Parts: sequence; structure tokens; C-alpha cells
Amino acid sequence: MTNTQPGPVVTGVDYSAPSGAATTYAAREARRRGLGLLLVHGFLSTAPEGEQISIGDNQALIVAAEERLAETAAAVRLDYPDLRISTKVLAGSGGTALVQESASASLIVVGARGRGGFTGLLLGSVAAQVSAHARCPVVVVRPALAPVAGGSGPRPVLVGIDSSMPSADVLSLAFDEAAGRGAELLAVHVWSVVEMSELNVRTVWSHNPATARIQLHASADRVLTEALAGWEQKHPGIIVRRRTIHGDDPAATLLDIAGEVWSDLIVVGARGRGGFPGKVLGSVSQTIVAHAQTSVAVARPHGHEEPRSMAQLCNPKSAATSRNSVVAAVTTSAGV
Repeated sequence: MTNTQPGPVVTGVDYSAPSGAATTYAAREARRRGLGLLLVHGFLSTAPEGEQISIGDNQALIVAAEERLAETAAAVRLDYPDLRISTKVLAGSGGTALVQESASASLIVVGARGRGGFTGLLLGSVAAQVSAHARCPVVVVRPALAPVAGGSGPRPVLVGIDSSMPSADVLSLAFDEAAGRGAELLAVHVWSVVEMSELNVRTVWSHNPATARIQLHASADRVLTEALAGWEQKHPGIIVRRRTIHGDDPAATLLDIAGEVWSDLIVVGARGRGGFPGKVLGSVSQTIVAHAQTSVAVARPHGHEEPRSMAQLCNPKSAATSRNSVVAAVTTSAGV
């Protein structure tokens, strides 16, 4: 029988500042969703070249890792006393461990960078691997922006709507995140002339440039209206603002708008316009995850990829893992 019960929130721990931020985010989400929290540490045994670690030494290292992880759990429990917290030390890199655990997760939360990240690097290897290969939604956590002068209340959640892909998973995550923050939701559709002409093959486009532009704007507005149909009724407590804008580079346009409105979170789909079959993360989402100055959520259906072997999981170019729990992530041996 298939287990349909929600799994725990899983957070990867490498004791870096980004890992701590991800753990806090995951703990908060776990409490809000009524789920348990699982702290995960990826463990790699290393030895000088040509030497081997004895079974006894390796076991001692594992015990030490488990004890340190238990200390982290105790610290989290101080702030979240009612949260069910468990721990797990897994063999393998941080990214491998988290992709593996995502098979039973509803959300993975990863720190944008982990231990060993280079100064100026916006996205670490663990965050890149997990956001690309996890089998459930992923949130890449970045430090909160400085308060806006004269501003009050939570910053808006920005969601990008792509006309070429179903938007249910994206909007479900966006509305959920906005509700959790008590924030407004800004729905943005970035359109291009080529895209609109392909979508509306039956439209009789005017030869008058001014009239044609009005038609294009109306078509873009219609895409956003149809995508949001019914969602505002399901979430009457969330203020939804809409924006359509012309742009040939959707990622750059969304990043500009996010900076303009001081967005607290950008929500995008895993694949969209221009995505190729088998590609696990579209170019727009990949660019936003890598270059956003704020946190990013990548929505995808649960279990969107078939499980792969551990050997494949160890390769950042081919990893996988789905279902209800929240995973926050970066691990000691991540090497990001």
C-alpha cells in the first residue's frame, strides 16, 4: 500500500551561516505545515591518497557526526519546542543526500551557498544540484534584504507565469508561500512578440503597429487572467497584483522587477518557454536561481523524475528524488 501521509521536513546541515538560515526557514515551514523536521548531514570519509580508513575509524567519525547533529537538533528545539525533530547522517555529498531524501519530501529548502563557497559566488554546487534534480519543490534561501526605508509589513512574493507550461504547481506554491508570510502576491507574465504570435495562430493581427501592440498587450493580459482564474477565490485573504510586461529576456526582466518591489521570494516553474524534453531545469529558472538577490522557490510536480542509482545521484548532472516533507539543505562535505 502506498503511504500518502506527509513526510517530515528535511534540512541539510553543514554548520555554515547559509545552512543555518535554511534550517530556520525549514523549521518555520514545518511548524506552519504541521510536519516533522528531519536534519540531514551528508558524510564523506576522506583519507590521504593511497590510504584507507579503518572500519573502526570510520564508525568513530560517523558517531561524531551524529552527536554534532543531535546538538543542532537540540538548539532548534529551543526555538520550536513543539516540533517533531529527528536526525540522519547519510553517506555521500550534501547534494546527493538531499536529492535522495527528496523522494519523501514536499519541499526542499537549501542554503544558496554552503561551507567552502568562494567569495562572490551566488550559488553553491549543492543548491545547484538540488534545485535541478530534486523530485519536489525547492526553495533556495538567501539572506533577507535590508529593511526598505519607510516600508512596513512583509515584502511581496513574486510569481512568474509562463504561458507555455501548466501553472497549477507554480501558483499553488506561490499562494502557499504568500499565505505563510501574510504577504501580497505579485503575478508577472513576461511576453514577447514571437511567443504571442505562436500562441494565437488564429488571431488576425492588425497591420497597424499601434493596433497590433494593443492586441499583443490584450493577449498577454488574457494569459495572466486565465492562469489566475479561480486561485483568488481559493485564497480570498491574499491580495493579488498583476503585471504583464514585454521583454525578450524573461529571467532578467523578472529579476529587475523583484529588485524593484523588494520581493521576499521569487517563485518560478522548473521548466518553461524553450525547455527541452528531459531537461530538469529550464534556462529561465536556472538563471533566476543562480542570480537572484533574494530567495527563490522552484515549483515542480512531486515525483517528476524516476529514481536513479546512487552512482548517478553522485553526479550533479544526473540526480533525482518526491512527496510531502520540507528539506533544507547544505552539508559538511558539500565543497560548494
